[in-house]
Amino acid sequence: MELGPIVYGSPDVARESLVEMAEGGDELHEAVLEDPMCQALFAALWQNYVLFAVLEPGGPNRRILKYSYGDEFDLSERRINSLDPSEIIERAWRPDRRAFFIDCPGAWRAASFHVEIAIPSELRIRDAVLWDLDLETPLGDWDHDVNRAALYADTEAQDLHDIQAYVEVSPERAGHSLQAAMIASAVAALLWAGALSGLDATNPGPAVSILLAGAALFSGVSANLGEHRLVRMIYKTGRRLLTTVALMALIGSVSLAMEIPDQHPVCVWTAAAVVSSLAAARLSWSAFRASA
Repeated sequence: MELGPIVYGSPDVARESLVEMAEGGDELHEAVLEDPMCQALFAALWQNYVLFAVLEPGGPNRRILKYSYGDEFDLSERRINSLDPSEIIERAWRPDRRAFFIDCPGAWRAASFHVEIAIPSELRIRDAVLWDLDLETPLGDWDHDVNRAALYADTEAQDLHDIQAYVEVSPERAGHSLQAAMIASAVAALLWAGALSGLDATNPGPAVSILLAGAALFSGVSANLGEHRLVRMIYKTGRRLLTTVALMALIGSVSLAMEIPDQHPVCVWTAAAVVSSLAAARLSWSAFRASA
């Protein structure tokens, strides 16, 4: 039976394919078309993933394939050697990269084990491998810089008991990272421009309006409704820094509008500009080191 139209086509295309083959006199397709259970199974096949497994001819008579899918994993960051100096340097070199393990219970009982890891489109898998926590060694080959990791390990001839998938994820550059860096840099530049101009408390409207407009852009970048929790975890630090920049803009606006501490609150704007510049530098570095 040809499953291509059923797997890759729409429900209408799948049904039309079955009807055409059944009308051509194929008894098998006629039986499938008339059986409600078969139609329900084909509907499930269209809506979900298809598992392909390669079985060598002449193998054991009894072979069991087990498939499972899940997305409720512990995403708390755990590194293989978190205190290793090279690991610390790596975290500074790629500040928004996050590492975590995915439990693979029962993998050690199988003759071989395969796992695929899919992540949201805003992120990229930098490194992934099946890892033996007892021996602290990788099993199989590493996947580097991919959108979807496909990991495999031959576990039949090894004495393994605790297998997990080690995954390192980083943000894509063309997205929240770049936008946050640009907004923070723009607000910091406005604060420096105001501080260097000497400010004028008698006419604070333009300065306040410009700063509030720049800070308002923060809401567009920081909005996280409907985001995957992994995306929120990756961008958590960046959004905190962007919140700090927005707060500095608000402090500058209030100090000028309310003449605090005087009519020319240059010191307040200078301090806000310094803090915003530091945050903008960190966000810019994150964007520069993000996945291209």
